[in-house]
Amino acid sequence: MTHLALAPESSPRIGALNPGELRVRTDWLADGTYVVFVTGEVDLSTAPALATSLSVPTLDRARSIVVDLSTCTFMDASGLMALASANERLSTSGSRLALVISGGCLLRAFDVTGLGHAFAIHASLTAAPAPPAETWVDEALRRVSIRSANERLERSCIGLGSIDHERFFFICECGDRACGGLLQLSVAEYEAVREHAARFAISPNHENPEVERVVEQNGRFAVVETVTGLLSKPARESNPRWQRGEPW
Repeated sequence: MTHLALAPESSPRIGALNPGELRVRTDWLADGTYVVFVTGEVDLSTAPALATSLSVPTLDRARSIVVDLSTCTFMDASGLMALASANERLSTSGSRLALVISGGCLLRAFDVTGLGHAFAIHASLTAAPAPPAETWVDEALRRVSIRSANERLERSCIGLGSIDHERFFFICECGDRACGGLLQLSVAEYEAVREHAARFAISPNHENPEVERVVEQNGRFAVVETVTGLLSKPARESNPRWQRGEPW
């Protein structure tokens, strides 16, 4: 499993740190796991750096999130609260922090405060479970979430007094967690896509032939339609225009 590539013996070396110093390093594993390596002491003055590492905009792409505290030598209530706040925030999107703790003192801090039950705690990075395999449902739900964001973008364009042939940036609706692509469509082109509840605008070559077919393509974007039946159900049932009573 890919976690073996970042076993504790290959983790970043501690190096010389001054008393009270904190070093935070982040990395992405090949399976989509986001890892935060914490070295040194987490207290009132250094906890913001830990909190910042757990609030980056790309974190929603992570299939699993691990904070490696195996080289953390001290953590006070500020650090515990930073982890608890991040865990609570991530739980709203179905994620949960996993912690790597090898020291007894740090474990006792989580036990005494009762926070140990809020996290999945492991003795090493290799012991942390691999993220669950993504299903078509995960992709479909992420896709409809992006569609809702694009609906808001279009309303903003219209509010600015746009005209049909002007092009604006929209988010690629392919549903791939790792995709952060932007598309250029005019309002008229976007409206043509939204006329069909199961159609989405994506970057060229981002289609998934197992669940959709390309119905239109040009140099700027492609339009795909999810196959009928169960696979297209999330797209149809969550169509924002149907929910607002608009024609589609």
